Amino acid sequence: MKPYDLYALPTLHTRPWYDAGGAMLALFGRPLDDYDADMAERMQARDLAFEAKIDRYVGQDDGLTYEAATFRGNPFALIARIGTRNHVFVTDFQGYETARDYAEHHLLRLSPELHEPDDDIPELDEPYGHVIRQLGRRTEFVPRGHLSPEGQPVFDHRAFDAAFDALVRPGFPDTAAPGFRAGLDGQAMQELGARAILAALAPGVTGTAAFSEPTWPEGRAGLGWTGIVARDATHAYALGIERHAPRISFTWARHIGVVRLGPAALYETLVA
Repeated sequence: MKPYDLYALPTLHTRPWYDAGGAMLALFGRPLDDYDADMAERMQARDLAFEAKIDRYVGQDDGLTYEAATFRGNPFALIARIGTRNHVFVTDFQGYETARDYAEHHLLRLSPELHEPDDDIPELDEPYGHVIRQLGRRTEFVPRGHLSPEGQPVFDHRAFDAAFDALVRPGFPDTAAPGFRAGLDGQAMQELGARAILAALAPGVTGTAAFSEPTWPEGRAGLGWTGIVARDATHAYALGIERHAPRISFTWARHIGVVRLGPAALYETLVA
């Protein structure tokens, strides 16, 4: 079948480009959301259109349709919708480029928000549950759950990454060994994991390994595994992995949780 023969068939119906999201994506690689389709419809910008030449409905998400992509009435490409996929056959490349340039004139031009450098922008304060804090000489995103009630970091995730690479990974060179597969259900992984967490306590926080679950204050959720208990000048904490985190192999390392247990004096009771 030649595209020329299909172009010559009577047109069943015509869609302007702003009503033809699938065809536009297939033809130019951009979703319709990238274009100001509402403005184009109001302006009746119909120079670019799609003329259905033959089609058959198969099901809700399936069909057979051959459409001619036209610019000002001149066909420049055939779009064959077969099932859920569109196949494009360009027959006039100059016409294709002209149509593409026309479509690009209707791309949305998003205006940037304008601010003074000293404006306070609330959207920057807590992206994705993180706040910005100083950790030593570094400025870092810190999960809000890793902060003390006063807003100071308890745990340094970047220091943990370094400690994990230095302490935990070398302990399991054979990733097929039972100890690696057991993950935090194995004692060796627990001991090395606790050492890595200890090495990542923020300045001003001290801790010790505690493999048994501490007694949690009433109404406060615990952790899935407790690696250490720690304290700063005011509070006692438990650090380990979040309750619903995976425990196998090394997957637990991305789920470190911090739970405040109570006043700092509680720390001495827990480690006694």
